[in-house]
Amino acid sequence: MAGLYFLAILGIAVVFVFKNGVAFALSFLGTAIIPCVAIAGMKWGLMKGDRQQRIGVPIVALLLLAFAYWLSTGVSVQVFGHNLSGLTLGIIGSVIGLIGIPLSWADTSSNAN
Repeated sequence: MAGLYFLAILGIAVVFVFKNGVAFALSFLGTAIIPCVAIAGMKWGLMKGDRQQRIGVPIVALLLLAFAYWLSTGVSVQVFGHNLSGLTLGIIGSVIGLIGIPLSWADTSSNAN
């Protein structure tokens, strides 16, 4: 689910480069992908992180979400005749990060000693 989302957002961003310009395409890309990564990282940090990561990871995730919100103020797209604001796009990305990215993707081989 997350892989399909990333590919779709990347494809749409490439179209926006030619249609609306590079700045809008990068804002769209950041608005859609940063919340997904931040929420998935926060989920990992809170559930599988050690003591320091349980404090640090949510702080960094909140900073990334604030940056994505700032980017979202310049994004508004039309999907099937309905206007979709940047904030809505960020919320969709957050839900994808929360539900669509499993915790098993965060496991590393360095812990398998």
